[in-house]
Amino acid sequence: MKILQVIQYFSPKRGGTVNYVYNLVKQLLKKDHEVTIFTTDDAYDADYADLVAPAKVIAFPSKLGFLRYSPAMKRALEREILNYDVVHMNNYWSYQNIIASNAAVKNNVPYILSPHGSLPIMMKGYGRKYLFEAMFGKKIIKNASQIIAVSNMESDQVKQHNIDPNKVTVIPNAVDLDSIKFHEKGQFRRKNNISEGEKIILFLGRIHPIKGIDLLIRAFHDLLKHVSNVKLVIVGPDEEYLDQIKEQINALNIKEHVIFTGPLYDEDKFSALRDSDIYVLPSWYEIFAISVLEACACGTPVIVTKNQGVASYIKGRAGEVIPFDHEELSKAMEKLLTNEELRKKYGCNGEEMVKELFAWEKIIERYEQVYRKVAKK
Repeated sequence: MKILQVIQYFSPKRGGTVNYVYNLVKQLLKKDHEVTIFTTDDAYDADYADLVAPAKVIAFPSKLGFLRYSPAMKRALEREILNYDVVHMNNYWSYQNIIASNAAVKNNVPYILSPHGSLPIMMKGYGRKYLFEAMFGKKIIKNASQIIAVSNMESDQVKQHNIDPNKVTVIPNAVDLDSIKFHEKGQFRRKNNISEGEKIILFLGRIHPIKGIDLLIRAFHDLLKHVSNVKLVIVGPDEEYLDQIKEQINALNIKEHVIFTGPLYDEDKFSALRDSDIYVLPSWYEIFAISVLEACACGTPVIVTKNQGVASYIKGRAGEVIPFDHEELSKAMEKLLTNEELRKKYGCNGEEMVKELFAWEKIIERYEQVYRKVAKK
């Protein structure tokens, strides 16, 4: 099949959605599909794009900041969309979805929408999001041949838009096991001068208010009253929140116990996951974090907050699920750090769970089924 992926940006610095599209494309290529990615020049990473060859990545010039207005992409869609069997649009709030859906409907080409957790109106830009939804969003959702939700939580969000339930398919996020199974333990500790006797609590993700890092720091401060030989490692790109987090750490006088590495990718990222004793993602909203699955695949027990799409898989199996509360988080971290047997149990269970449910080799078949279904219609 000839498949067009549409996404506003294409750089690993942009987080989980880009990483997911990157891996989806690589898996589609293994299945001998022809894939093209339409994106913009906003934070475009040409080296990253080269890694998905022979897929063609076209970064169109864009302007007007967050809108990423791109007449060149609009013209290309109108000119070339009939070359594709199906169009797959990623994220929800984007000018790219407006022009891609319009071109698809006009030319009777089926399109799929993957919101990747972006449907709820939250965080910022409320006014423009309400305007987008009223003018374009409802039409984009209504005209989609299929909407792919990554969790039951997201499926419920889609159905609130009065969508036929048969147009919603749940396909969870996946992990490329081949990229992590050969990494030797100890590399990350040595690189960051962390001794074998010290415990590591790892956060890995965008440094953004939605991720609950401030909650984690408060909980870590409480934990240090009971467990002293421990480091909190914060990994990820700053989204204009790092200074605020550092101020909080300084105010609590725990700077010597916290390490910032900046963003880590590929081998460095998995080395951090494998060397950590616990992975914590305390987001106050998270549709289905790939990083949680990656931690499980590395045999690292996890702690997540209950308002995450992955929570139902984790609870009592691969880690702890807690309310969004710093005292509960502190107790959960202490519980795991002081119980090596439980950590091993959760780590082993997590590895098996990912192999059984979230390996790309199994997930890609479900995408192919959806593509064939909408293309046939």
